[in-house]
Order: sequence, then C-alpha cells, then structure tokens
Amino acid sequence: MNIPTAKPYRMKLITWLLIGLGGSLLLGGFLLMFMVATGSVEGEEFSPEDFTRRRFAYVRPDWFPITLVGIEYKDVTDPFVTTLISQGLLVPKGTANQRWDLVSDNRMPRDSTAYDAKILCRYLDLRMLSGDLVLEDWTTKHPEHAKVFWPAVARLAQAGEYPRISQIMDLVVSSNPVALEEFQAQVAQILATGSL
Repeated sequence: MNIPTAKPYRMKLITWLLIGLGGSLLLGGFLLMFMVATGSVEGEEFSPEDFTRRRFAYVRPDWFPITLVGIEYKDVTDPFVTTLISQGLLVPKGTANQRWDLVSDNRMPRDSTAYDAKILCRYLDLRMLSGDLVLEDWTTKHPEHAKVFWPAVARLAQAGEYPRISQIMDLVVSSNPVALEEFQAQVAQILATGSL
C-alpha cells in the first residue's frame, strides 16, 4: 500500500503562495502608478512681498488622504526682479511668514479667482519681439516714472488687488508715457479707487 507523501501538496501550496504574492506585487505596482498619474500636482506661486516666484510639485490623489511625494519647490524668479530690488524700486516686505499667491495649479479650474496673481505675472513675463522684457525695457528708459510705478504695483499686489494692476500696467504697456506729473496723477487715481 502506497501512502501519499505531503511533499507534492507543500509544493503546490508554495507555488500558489508565490503566484499570489507576485500578483499582489504587480497589482500594487499598477495601483501605485495609477495614484502617481492621477495625483500629480504642479503649479506656480508668487510672493507679493518680494516678487519672487516658485514652481511646486507634489503627488496626492484626490481620493487618497496621504501625500505620496512631498512638496518640492524650485525658484523661478526672473533676474529683473532682483534688479528692481537692488535699484530700490521694489522694497521687500520683511515678514516672518511669507505669503504665496497662486499663479497656476493643474488641479484647480482655470477660471478660479485663486489665480489672480497670474495677472501680474503675465505682465512681468511680457516680452518684445527681440525677447527683452517689456517692463525691464520701459523701466530702463523711464527711470523717474518707474519710481512711481513699481511702488504702486507692489502696493496693489500686497493688498491682493491683482485685477486692478492691469489698469496701472495699461499706462505703461499700451502707450507712450505722459509727463511725470500726469503719470503720478493717473497712478494716484487708480490707487484711490480701491480699498487700499
């Protein structure tokens, strides 16, 4: 009489365990890739306190409460801003907790008012056909006007009044500058019409 040994049953059990483990790892890998693909968040922020800009990225799916990849920042401030600060046209606000306003975020609707800082950033990025920055060129050519212009822009940005910045920018980018006294009056009128 032959009595079956337990060896073949153990081998089948180990085989099925290995297949199950391999399948679980494969499924887990696909799940992780899906979480990264659906949870990747990228965007840009602007600080009205010193006009610096930074890009950010992190991974956190909407349906998963844990951030898979922590937030990373990369400074993308244009050297022109450093020049404005060194010339005294922009005076950074020294605050312990720097405020960052959203310029873009691939998670939010495009028409969100959270993107109001984009208004100023688009003007700061505006380039001539030669590739030079429009506002840098204007600042160089009109230094006295710039002494009025940049503090006013900074004041509006710090107050979060980004939509009103387009009014003051239009004085610069859409026409030849008027006399300094008239320019000062126009800027003062724009500043007076809001809730600053």
